[in-house]
Amino acid sequence: MTIQAVANKYASALHAVAQEKNKINEFEADLQMVVDFLKEKGKIKAVLEHPLLDKDEKKEIVEDIFKGLENPEVMNLLKLLVDRKRFDVVDAMFMEYVRLANYTRNVAMAEVTTAIELNDELQEALQKALEKYTGKEIRLVLKTDPSIIGGVVTRIGDSVMDASITRRLSRLYQQITAASLSL
Repeated sequence: MTIQAVANKYASALHAVAQEKNKINEFEADLQMVVDFLKEKGKIKAVLEHPLLDKDEKKEIVEDIFKGLENPEVMNLLKLLVDRKRFDVVDAMFMEYVRLANYTRNVAMAEVTTAIELNDELQEALQKALEKYTGKEIRLVLKTDPSIIGGVVTRIGDSVMDASITRRLSRLYQQITAASLSL
């Protein structure tokens, strides 16, 4: 079974518990804290994934480091991951949990790429337009890429709306090439 498949199972189980307890946001906040800490302290994650270190020692480390978690269910999940030697799925599990939580909250992430940074007014206008278009609350992830020359490329889930100058020029080139071939 792939890491992503394993991560999805754990994330689904935790999401089900979070829904039952009406603590979706709280569980997400705890997981965010865990993931952020592990990214910052990469050596700790390596220790927790090391196959020769005793499980009980790893669980003690987890308890000491993450004693500030608000929800015991998240701590129990971390210990379960240690027991099953699957601590390597924490990052992928978090991403899947966020996806499930966003679906439950009717939230969509929109990755928006522009040639230049958008000011606050344009960000707000774009967010409102996307919310009207999707019927969901939109959270923008803004990126800049000068190579698109102008316009905007928006990705929401599997949908991509490419209104960039680069895309328009590419289409124009294809039309001109197709027209010249038919002559």
